[in-house]
Amino acid sequence: MSSSHEVISSHESDSSGKRASAVALCILNLGILLLMLVSRREWVLASVCWSDLLTAQSVGRLSRFTVFTPAEAAAVRALTNVILPETETPGAEQAGAVNFIDAALAGYDHEQRELYRLGLADVEARSRQMFPPSTRFTDLAEPQQTALLKAIEKTDFFQKLRKHTVLAYFGNPQFGWRLVGRDPAMHFEPPFGFYDGEGKAE
Repeated sequence: MSSSHEVISSHESDSSGKRASAVALCILNLGILLLMLVSRREWVLASVCWSDLLTAQSVGRLSRFTVFTPAEAAAVRALTNVILPETETPGAEQAGAVNFIDAALAGYDHEQRELYRLGLADVEARSRQMFPPSTRFTDLAEPQQTALLKAIEKTDFFQKLRKHTVLAYFGNPQFGWRLVGRDPAMHFEPPFGFYDGEGKAE
């Protein structure tokens, strides 16, 4: 039978290991944020986008998708899952990345719609060329999906998709904020104040 001292030591060891893993993950995530060179303006726009999404969800007004077709949404969901997969923490799918990207393309980043349309078409074409008889990216096995993303990682589409995925994940108060130590209680919901209305009217 283990002594109480051994049990406590084992528990402390497990806790220390979990804390170390959490710290390492946080450092990794912060490193991703720094490497992305995301501007303050982009973070603000992403936060407002998330505010609109969460408000729509809370009152049951969130429609399926505004910009993406069902097939495009499935492809984007799979692509973002490769960029930020689920591990010890939720991944891009659990954070609602595809919903955020759709909302961004319908709103503040609408000028990127054509880039996504062409980029997604290219992904599907490469899926057929690189891994026949597969016809769609969602048909590919995980190693094949990873290989395809490596093939397009220098394209403008992938660079924008990766940035949107990071903004979607770390901008989500229910997921990313916790990983970087930000209090979800500090999340603001629209309307932010009377001055917003006055500012738009001027």
